Amino acid sequence: MSVDVQVPKLKWSMIEWHTAKESPKKDERILMESGGVVFSGRYLDDRFVCAFGEVLKKDIRLWSSWPTAPKW
Repeated sequence: MSVDVQVPKLKWSMIEWHTAKESPKKDERILMESGGVVFSGRYLDDRFVCAFGEVLKKDIRLWSSWPTAPKW
């Protein structure tokens, strides 16, 4: 069963979370939340991939671009 969730675009610690309906750029480093756990990985060939392998898009609730440090 699919449930639509409205996610506010809040910036906190340089991270802006998005739903899985949106897609990152190709080969972008990302953080992804699945089952209450945050994984780091990349978005390759329209797939969410981390060190453990592919995480199915239907299992991704939120993803974020990899944070970049502010310029001093």
